[in-house]
Amino acid sequence: AISDIYSVCRMIDSQRASMAVYEELAAAATRVIDNYHWLDAAEAGDLLADIKSIGATVEQVLDEFEKVEAVRKEAITAVNAVAERQDEIFRAVRVAQWSTIDGYVDALDQLRAQRGRLISLRDLRYVDIERIKELEQAILDAFDTTSDNTVKFLLGEEALKPYLERIEASKAKIEKVSSRTEMKPVQETLEKTGTDLNLLTEVVNQLAIDDATMRTKILESITSIFSQLNQVRA
Repeated sequence: AISDIYSVCRMIDSQRASMAVYEELAAAATRVIDNYHWLDAAEAGDLLADIKSIGATVEQVLDEFEKVEAVRKEAITAVNAVAERQDEIFRAVRVAQWSTIDGYVDALDQLRAQRGRLISLRDLRYVDIERIKELEQAILDAFDTTSDNTVKFLLGEEALKPYLERIEASKAKIEKVSSRTEMKPVQETLEKTGTDLNLLTEVVNQLAIDDATMRTKILESITSIFSQLNQVRA
């Protein structure tokens, strides 16, 4: 009995906090209670009460461990899902050769949305912050590269033509619509166009373009299209 009780004491003093250690401690406390029914005697110092108290505390700790492990698993699953999504985005961004500005804008939008997902993961308990930082840095690098490629594309004469065509097509549809239902998809197209132009403006403003004339040219072109878009919205 003394040997078994000393074993319980040694496990309590152990610095290794794990599910296995506490399960072993719970089992040891149960064996002591089952094997030595006389521990509640006065001559034994009523050790039974102490052993039962230890067993009850260990059960509470095990419950907390299970909860923590469940939360850890949820955090790992969430990070893995976002990482898989990031791999999909990278495959699309790296291999695609876009012939219109829409491809670049969509890529920038996906990269920015992905960074938002990563930022939201930081609020999860027990999440691997270092892995989040690595994924976020990869997104920032990809965003910078895609932004550079977007600016190069924007320097082309026909780069913004799809927006003009979209605005003109929406204008023609507005003249023919006869109900709110018919107007809704047109409004959605115009809103999407505005969002894309805003994103382009942000990209151009954030990048260090050596030739100020080129920056001005791009921004003036975007502003001109914004003006036409607003006229149609009105």
